[in-house]
Amino acid sequence: MKITELKLKNFRNAENEILTFSQDTNLIWGKNAEGKTNVIEAIYYFANSKSFRTSRDSDLIMFGENEATLTALFEDGGKICRYEIKISKNEKRSFYYNNIKISKMSDFFGNFRAVLFVPEHLRIVKNGPGERRSLIDGALCQLKRTYISDLYKYSKVASEKNAVLKDYKDCLETNALLDVYDDTLIEIGAKITKTRREYTKMLFERAKKHIYDMSGDELEYEFKMSGFSSNEDETEFYRRIIPETRKKDVIYKSMTAGCQRDDFEIKLNGIPLRQYGSQGQQRSVVIALKLAEGEIAEETKKSSPIYLFDDILSELDEKRREYLLKRLDGKQVIITSCLGSEEKIYSGKRIYVEKGKYIEGENEY
Repeated sequence: MKITELKLKNFRNAENEILTFSQDTNLIWGKNAEGKTNVIEAIYYFANSKSFRTSRDSDLIMFGENEATLTALFEDGGKICRYEIKISKNEKRSFYYNNIKISKMSDFFGNFRAVLFVPEHLRIVKNGPGERRSLIDGALCQLKRTYISDLYKYSKVASEKNAVLKDYKDCLETNALLDVYDDTLIEIGAKITKTRREYTKMLFERAKKHIYDMSGDELEYEFKMSGFSSNEDETEFYRRIIPETRKKDVIYKSMTAGCQRDDFEIKLNGIPLRQYGSQGQQRSVVIALKLAEGEIAEETKKSSPIYLFDDILSELDEKRREYLLKRLDGKQVIITSCLGSEEKIYSGKRIYVEKGKYIEGENEY
């Protein structure tokens, strides 16, 4: 798939802007805090229904305005499609696909697909399990509509259970209610973990080849259900562990077991990368995982996703940068970059940004 046009109205510092994109590489360049990342943020919103920079949609609306509108035209499978998102300070967000309002969020996902690569992703290996789950969940939500529904259901029931645990009273009625919650969490949690487990296997199968091509190293991983190493069936595992942790849940007034604790450990040549990997090795692994994410999306949906790189190539050495760009030849890539000599290496369309204004074809400093 390819995005052809993006309209921004009262989005961040863009009052009323229209950008058009080439079918291959597009460079958004300019100084810091001028609006480069806003383009990446807006495009990824169509893929994942949220910003990767803030949890508050009100932050996306231009100061002094009450509503922002994002509109994208994109080609997928020979068809031209139109997406529109309205973000308001006073009302719920609204989504439109080909001018038809989307009533269920599960219908939103999968229509627009993108692989996001930002500097924060370089810390996926070192940081906590939440970031590794986000990597998996962000990709899966674009591929399986049922998956996002399961995440919403699980989150709702887990919140209700935690509310009961917070004011826990040791009586028959309360314990019976917790049993009901546990039955649902076991069923949905097993589905979520199974999907993550299967996807992670596919991801690392493809990432292993990229790591070997880049450095000759052997990449391995270990999936951990609820933070534990186990080869059990997902349902059986949760049927065992969730009741076992009831006393601990009561003490901590919150769930201590479940798919919300899933994780995977990454190893290189048999050595845990989190504790002992160099910065260069960690970067190679993240590059490999992002390339693998895009390959799975293309195989699953029969069309390539759009690749979004927010000031990431400047973080990579020449060898890794060249490897990444070579593997993306023929794909649509949108890159942001600050002023600097590295801009001279990019071919394709160039868009200069200054104070929320986007000027196409600018090539001079």
